[in-house]
Amino acid sequence: MSDIFDEIISKLKEKSKTIKDCGLFPECWGEVIRLEDVLSILQQLKQSLMEKISSGEFLEKLAKLEHEQWITWSQTIADEEKISPCRLNRWQGLWAPYEILKEDEKEGDRVWAKKIQKLILEELLRNEEMR
Repeated sequence: MSDIFDEIISKLKEKSKTIKDCGLFPECWGEVIRLEDVLSILQQLKQSLMEKISSGEFLEKLAKLEHEQWITWSQTIADEEKISPCRLNRWQGLWAPYEILKEDEKEGDRVWAKKIQKLILEELLRNEEMR
C-alpha cells in the first residue's frame, strides 16, 4: 500500500509549481498544486489500481491466500470433528503449498479468488458511480 502513497506523492510533486514571488506574503512561498491536478492524479492511480486488481498476478495471490485459509479451516475441522478417513486422506493430500498443487487443484482456489477479485472491482466501480 505504501507504493500507492509513494506514487501519489511523486505525481503530486511532479505537478506542483513553486511560487517564485508571493508579493507581501513570503510565508506562502512553496509548492502549490491545483485541485484539478490532484483529481487527475487520483483518477489515474485508481485506474492503475483497478488494472492491478484485475491482473492474473493479483488473482494468483488471492488464490494462494484462499488456499492457505482453506488449509487452516480444514485442519481445524479435521482436529475437532469426526470426518471419514477417505476425506481426511484427500484433505491431507491438499495440505501443501499452493505453488506445488496441480493446476486442477489450483483452479478450485481460483474460483473463490475470482469472487473476491470481482467484489473488490465492483466496490471500486460502485464508489465511482456514487459521485
